[in-house]
Amino acid sequence: MTNPFVKKLCLGTAQLGMDYGIANKTGKVPRDQALNIVQYAHEAGIDTLDTAYVYGDSEEIIGHFLSGAKRAFKVVSKLPPLDDKSTLEDIEDAVKTSRDRLKIQVLYGYLIHRPRDFLQHKGLWNALETLREKGIMKKIGFSICTTEELEMIFKNNIAIDILQLPYSIFDRRFEKYFSELKERNIEIHARSAFLQGLVFLTPGALPSNLSKAKDPIEKLHKASRALHLPIHAVCINFVLLQSYIDKVVIGVDHLEHLKKNVEALKAIHKVKKAYGKLMPLEIDDEQILLPYNWNIK
Repeated sequence: MTNPFVKKLCLGTAQLGMDYGIANKTGKVPRDQALNIVQYAHEAGIDTLDTAYVYGDSEEIIGHFLSGAKRAFKVVSKLPPLDDKSTLEDIEDAVKTSRDRLKIQVLYGYLIHRPRDFLQHKGLWNALETLREKGIMKKIGFSICTTEELEMIFKNNIAIDILQLPYSIFDRRFEKYFSELKERNIEIHARSAFLQGLVFLTPGALPSNLSKAKDPIEKLHKASRALHLPIHAVCINFVLLQSYIDKVVIGVDHLEHLKKNVEALKAIHKVKKAYGKLMPLEIDDEQILLPYNWNIK
């Protein structure tokens, strides 16, 4: 019997199209292995894939799989970065390119990858609304990193359908907004349950630029040992237990990692019992929580 929480998982595919993640030692996933990962996700009951225009050849790999799949995934993709010269035609071309790569007619979701693009291009949101009305995508929204970006969305009264945001055992900056997001009928997709792989590093293996993360990671590893559960099981189930979250985006760089993450769902009730003890692991230092602040060379 399939664990019901599998339906709450969304396979993130950045690792399938490019090098991604601080704990990734093997680089970009080879194409045949990437297809095996998507196939296993399909068989396990995961029904949603997360990708982006800029994730290397991730969209093309998904498209290759979908062209022969008996059951289609719901696919969420994201707009590439815009510049001062970008036009509405460029936006439409980017959407068309993603659909062509993915070999699908209708995207489940399409997100603005950089919120500042919305501020710099007044017609951007109207363009996406028009494409949604044409049936090219079912839902539109934003991928954000900071609470300031969410406040910007609220301030501009943008009627979004989906919001993708970081959320983890360490990073709970957005919890105070969850009830309001649900009142607005916004679908919440949480990424970075593993903080781009940072949680898997031992304190002694941290780069000097991330020395601030040593104490939180030591506490997490201690909690993991106390529960007799691996780090990934503690982290993924902690996020899955947040009832406001609709999808938990997890990325993997090996098929066995995906299998272990699906298997880890069996421990969700054990993590639930320890939930109160895990809550104090929250941190608010954005030098740790935001990977673009890591400055790792």
